[in-house]
Amino acid sequence: MKKSNNLIIGAIAFVVIILIALISISQPEHPYELSQEEALEMALTSNEMEVIPEELRFLKEDNSVTLHFVDLRSPGEFQKGHIEGAVNIPLSSILEEENLEFFRSLDSANTAILYGTDQLQVSGPWMILKQLGVNNIKMLKGGYNYYSTHSLDVSDMPETPTYMIEAPQYDYAQIVEETPGIGDVTVETEGPEQVIPVRKKKTQRVAGGC
Repeated sequence: MKKSNNLIIGAIAFVVIILIALISISQPEHPYELSQEEALEMALTSNEMEVIPEELRFLKEDNSVTLHFVDLRSPGEFQKGHIEGAVNIPLSSILEEENLEFFRSLDSANTAILYGTDQLQVSGPWMILKQLGVNNIKMLKGGYNYYSTHSLDVSDMPETPTYMIEAPQYDYAQIVEETPGIGDVTVETEGPEQVIPVRKKKTQRVAGGC
């Protein structure tokens, strides 16, 4: 009887553990309001998700909107240089409750402009925050690298800024050149050895006899 009771208690404990696990799975800490597909569609169709650096001066002069620059780089990079007035929220802490409260508090009169070393560093965090239902956030094209090395004067703006040029992720020509057995291979081909047939001479019989 005692053994039977232990089995029942063990079974109940197992069911309780399964229920707790199911509840944890069904209620994530940060539920998404947009699916990944919906956020991606927004990114592909919206013309207002990005800000070009040359626009910043005009946006700062617009008194109807307050800009909040958010630097997603590491604290060390932030200390070396950042946009004036920016706050540092490293990528590793972007989902902390205090930071999420800041992003969720943004309204139509407040816009956060996310920036990193380059614009690629910001696209992932922007997508996650959008899926979490955060509005009024934009990305700075070119990132801090472009911002800190260009004049940002519209009249002096190049016809095609570097942040508009897509660079290949890999230098395939260099990879081929540096790969042993591929870059500097000279293949010499020789044809089959020519064989000249030698025609044997017929041996003539010497006629003789009486």
